[in-house]
Amino acid sequence: MHASAKAVGSIREVTVLRDSWGYDRVHYNTLGTGSLIDGGASVLTNKHVHDALAKGSKLELWLGYTEDESGRMRVERKVPLDTLPISSDARLDYAELRVDLPQAQINALAKQFSPLKLADNTPAQTGQKIFMPNHGQQGLGIAFLNAAGKPTTVLGQNADSGSQSSFYHDAYKIPGTSGSPLISTDTGEIIGLHYGSIIGQVGNSRASMGTATRAERIQQHRNRHLKQA
Repeated sequence: MHASAKAVGSIREVTVLRDSWGYDRVHYNTLGTGSLIDGGASVLTNKHVHDALAKGSKLELWLGYTEDESGRMRVERKVPLDTLPISSDARLDYAELRVDLPQAQINALAKQFSPLKLADNTPAQTGQKIFMPNHGQQGLGIAFLNAAGKPTTVLGQNADSGSQSSFYHDAYKIPGTSGSPLISTDTGEIIGLHYGSIIGQVGNSRASMGTATRAERIQQHRNRHLKQA
């Protein structure tokens, strides 16, 4: 499970501003979480994460977070991304961004951070055990357990979404987890893309539930887009 988390990083907005002394200052802003996919050639995140990018800014995926002796977070790799999505959809709330590197460097990146795979024929099932690597509040977190201390699972399908394109889950959520992958503990594949949360009925009480787009719906949209391109 921890190996899968290596391919998950924070989506960073990079803006260069000139100060009053005439010096260029680089500013970084965390927009959400993203996952390396497609053999390292692209990154999957939410469309609303990409839409938060300021005009004229650049995008990077920061991978390989570690904490040094002083407690400060260090990043191993800053991966440049094309700001124009390869494919995206507002209803599914996903965006796929191209890794802006030569192929030889993409191959090296994939060896260092093994890319994740989207499930395309195995829909998420209620009760299925999952985990959610994320970069909420910058540091890497991996949600294995829910608030009750039990393994995180798929809670059920969202009947209100078109063609039941999303489902509920009980993985831990904080600001910055938008765009996090929900990974099957059995297959190691992405089965959903976390995009938000709602308050709903869980057992005999009401609680916060995460919402995620089903991976096979994203895969279907990506395939249609590829055929039309």
